[in-house]
Amino acid sequence: MRVRAGVFVTLVALSLAAWQIRTASQAASFDLLIRNGRIVDGTGSPWFLGDVGIKANTIVAIDRRLDAGTAHVIDASGLVVAPGFIDVHSHGEARDDGQDAIGNPGAENDVRQGVTTILCGCDPIMPVFLTGEMNRSNYFPEFVIVGTALTDTDIVGQLWNQEFAKHAFGVSSLTEPLPANQSIGYAAYKTVRQDEPAFSVDLIYYQMAQMAAGLQMAGPNLTPESFEAGMFSYPPKLGPAGQWGYGEHDYTAADDVREIYWDPNAISKYNQKQGAFVETDHKRYTQGNIPAGDPQIPVPQ
Repeated sequence: MRVRAGVFVTLVALSLAAWQIRTASQAASFDLLIRNGRIVDGTGSPWFLGDVGIKANTIVAIDRRLDAGTAHVIDASGLVVAPGFIDVHSHGEARDDGQDAIGNPGAENDVRQGVTTILCGCDPIMPVFLTGEMNRSNYFPEFVIVGTALTDTDIVGQLWNQEFAKHAFGVSSLTEPLPANQSIGYAAYKTVRQDEPAFSVDLIYYQMAQMAAGLQMAGPNLTPESFEAGMFSYPPKLGPAGQWGYGEHDYTAADDVREIYWDPNAISKYNQKQGAFVETDHKRYTQGNIPAGDPQIPVPQ
């Protein structure tokens, strides 16, 4: 199941919606049956003792007692059976005990804690190692993109393990990319140099553009206060890096997002290589206006 960023998740990559299933049918055949666990379904209801039937990686039945048939049975007596957990804040910096993205790249701690959704507020390099190790560990949590540090760009996603990357989706403030030699940053670079810029030229350009906008809007009397006032009066406008606007308690540029998911077979408009982020509905949303429910994202096969 695919869920919007910030909406809760599945049990070990199983559909969260299936936790709502209550069936008295004993005719269903299961691949796996979790028997006699304390079921906490995530709805706020009291836990209850029961069984969970799973077929083809999907929860198909939950009841007080299910017929195991030929299914493999896991005895969960005395244990809690619950939806997966979201890892919203963890660090991968170097640690003396080796439990970091280098010493523990397979994220065994997440597996053992039942983490089924990871919010990637990460740099562009860490997922290169992380996705490869997680693929080798056969661990495929939902990987929610929040648009940090180029992680919502095709050129970075193409570096990830593609089997894992199929589980990446989320939001991006960027608009759909243009070919690399048609961007604003590229054009600005070529006005002063004849060689080719680095692939991060647009990222640097947008940072400089924000500074230039603040200086221009501040007027001739440049102070921290006039710079702030100038930025707050900057007229909201949609550009390649999203809709920019500033105001009280709003000191970052992007004010809207589009929903995206990774398609390892799509061809990137940026560099014409295989692997690209694809929009779900070609719409942009401001804070608080993302529709409820599931986005139109294909289930990875």
